[in-house]
Amino acid sequence: MLILEENDAEYDRLVEAVGIAGREVTVIRALDASQLLLDARDGPPDLIIADRSIPPFDTHKGIQTMRERGVDTPIVVVANSLDGAAALQWIHAGAADYLIKDRLARLGPAVERALVAQALRLEKAEVEAQLSYVTNYDELTGLLKRSLLQDRLVRMFPVLKPDEHLAVHFLDIDAFKDVNDTMGHAAGNDVLKQVVRRLERAVGREESISRLSGGKFAVLQRRASMGEIVALAEHLVESFRPPLEVNDRTIFITASSGVSVYPEDGREVEALFRAADIAMYAAKDRGRNRFAFFRP
Repeated sequence: MLILEENDAEYDRLVEAVGIAGREVTVIRALDASQLLLDARDGPPDLIIADRSIPPFDTHKGIQTMRERGVDTPIVVVANSLDGAAALQWIHAGAADYLIKDRLARLGPAVERALVAQALRLEKAEVEAQLSYVTNYDELTGLLKRSLLQDRLVRMFPVLKPDEHLAVHFLDIDAFKDVNDTMGHAAGNDVLKQVVRRLERAVGREESISRLSGGKFAVLQRRASMGEIVALAEHLVESFRPPLEVNDRTIFITASSGVSVYPEDGREVEALFRAADIAMYAAKDRGRNRFAFFRP
């Protein structure tokens, strides 16, 4: 907990009021507003009690500066006298409460309410972050889900130059069901994780990889020439060929890949995905372990 109070006697009263409330806290003192962010450099305090009369810590320079810098610490403001307009300004600016110093019996409950509210906000934010991750990322591999890959593809359409292309590579592990059936799903999951590491090495940081389902993946290749698209298609298929070590056994897998190109094969996401899927099955029909471009 951080207390912003320059008067020694008033500071002692605030510390005592918090203590009387029965909450054990470690108190840090700040003498002026410029110390607030400095004292929070190792992590913001759980709560700030601030004397509103210390310049320049006012509604505009205090809370606003902290919020702009991403510090969401609850702030309880204390004042020497009641000022209804100022209290409203503080609350609207983001203060958790506004108290009068001669009524510090309210400080303990105010601190408790502010901390509980903050804990609920943090819990809600954590749940929302977890839900966002589950919605957008594959739990097993950590790769993008289809919906997030589609979103990234849509965002690329308007920024392409006339001589640039986008490519969608669909890759499916050949006979992946046999791995699960003969070695078990745990072994199949191990294979998928090893495949992901190979794909990440193959495509580099600029491209996006998605797990679509089972042993099926998609790679979004951005701003590429046709020669670069062919080179990546070859490299992706080749990345599956080295042996894998699974359950103390050496196994070999291959993959078939289908490639669609924007804008030649479609100007919408679903058209490009459908074209890549058709091309992938064409590669399987031709004997697997290869890539094919979409042909209408």
